[in-house]
Amino acid sequence: EIDGMVDTIIRTTSGASQYTVATNLSAEAHTIRIIQRSENHWNAAVFGGLSLAEGKDLLAAPAKPKRKIEFIGDSYTVGYGNESPGRTCSQQQLRSYTNTNRSFPMLIAKAFHAQSMILGWSGAGMVRNYGESAKKSSEPYPEHYGKTLGALEGNWDFTRWKPDLVVICLCTNDYSTTPHPDDTMFSNAYHAFIARVLGYYPNVPILCVGTNTDSSNKVIRRIVADETGKLGHSKVYVDTFPKNLQNMGCDWHPNLADDSAVAKVLIGSIMKKIGWDTASSTIAEGQKPLEKKRSKPFLVRIFENEAVIYGSTDLPIGTLITIIDLTGRTMAEGQLDGRRSFMWNITGAAGGVYAIGNKYLGWSMIPLK
Repeated sequence: EIDGMVDTIIRTTSGASQYTVATNLSAEAHTIRIIQRSENHWNAAVFGGLSLAEGKDLLAAPAKPKRKIEFIGDSYTVGYGNESPGRTCSQQQLRSYTNTNRSFPMLIAKAFHAQSMILGWSGAGMVRNYGESAKKSSEPYPEHYGKTLGALEGNWDFTRWKPDLVVICLCTNDYSTTPHPDDTMFSNAYHAFIARVLGYYPNVPILCVGTNTDSSNKVIRRIVADETGKLGHSKVYVDTFPKNLQNMGCDWHPNLADDSAVAKVLIGSIMKKIGWDTASSTIAEGQKPLEKKRSKPFLVRIFENEAVIYGSTDLPIGTLITIIDLTGRTMAEGQLDGRRSFMWNITGAAGGVYAIGNKYLGWSMIPLK
């Protein structure tokens, strides 16, 4: 992403050490963000730095968001094949169509203006990995949780990055094929994993998510009831995926529409159960919150590459409207026309929450997915 807009997909090749990110940028400062789209537990993706044009320098990076969310899960968390136009994919297509930056965890993180650590492992279960012949796998997800890069050697230092919320979405692979783990076996492993997370992050809220498989959802609800009851962990919560997902991604996985639907449900759950909201007041250390004085309502409609913003009838024609992202950077600016509308070209715009208004009217927050 360059200045908050999706710009370049870097497709790595064996033996290459340099890739062109951008050329012919304007002379002012730019913010470049490099995001890994797809999972790979067997080879480390290494960032070796930026090579700048002659005479150019790196400036201080923007402030990071205060909030942090750690997501723990399987291929649903990864965004496995979520950009695919259909369910049948080759391995090469799967790599191309997987985009974690548009998965439900990233949509949630952007909605709450949070840093995220997305620890997804396709095929992994809490007890039993996908398709294995035994009720208990020798290396289920918890075996890899403490490693810095999944299957690679090296232990992660849990003191370096402490989340304000942990979201666990592990159960699909345990129950998607037979033999299923015994309920007691699964419950004991799930309780042990929650205890492990709380050992690393004392008192952190934990949201346990089921994926709308009736058998596993019932077990997870019982686990959370025991956590909040017998075990006294009052900040452990439960929710499930919405029903009727399309699952048109690779190999019957959620597609982009499904990711949006899941994110919407879980954002609401986090707001209700944990008390977070999506306002901008907590987005970055040292940043002055956006004022909402005399905030005017805006209606936003998305048409392919354009967003049309309609102002309320008490806003005069010609009112100057500014759209900014939640670091304060101006994304678009213009005046309300005769229909009290303003066109914003959103080609390449990153998903997330944006503020619409001006310093006199105040600001309204809109999500862009």
